[in-house]
Amino acid sequence: MNKEILILCYCDQWHSKQSQKIIACFSNYMQVEKFIKQNYSLSNEHIKNLLENNQTQGLEQNFIILVEKLNPISL
Repeated sequence: MNKEILILCYCDQWHSKQSQKIIACFSNYMQVEKFIKQNYSLSNEHIKNLLENNQTQGLEQNFIILVEKLNPISL
């Protein structure tokens, strides 16, 4: 079983590494969607892009989801 963690960050328009700031970590995309809807006023289209493509585009402050695989040996 592959385990992964989803790291939600906000970033600049270019999604540069230097601008990425961690907001929260999640174990599934449903949690990400619920958190975004409760805490940010993104359009449904931007939420869909975030969940399908792991990023938003065209916003002054964009969001990105970093997906990290957890080491199965340590679980």
